Amino acid sequence: MEDTQLDFFEALKMVADGKKMTRVEWNDKQLYGYLKDGFLQLHKNGEKDDVFHVWAIKDGDLYGEDWIIL
Repeated sequence: MEDTQLDFFEALKMVADGKKMTRVEWNDKQLYGYLKDGFLQLHKNGEKDDVFHVWAIKDGDLYGEDWIIL
């Protein structure tokens, strides 16, 4: 499934089932979105620790068609 590119909403359905999603454009598999504590969050490995942010979805995210499931 990792090679199949999806639109945002198709990928989001899979996130609702416990998967993680990232964009080909980001070129970083350590940057991904997932559900945590009831919120859609972004994960990024920092230099010392993992960093988590509540995801503020933008129009570029919504219209992207290069989402993949990790």
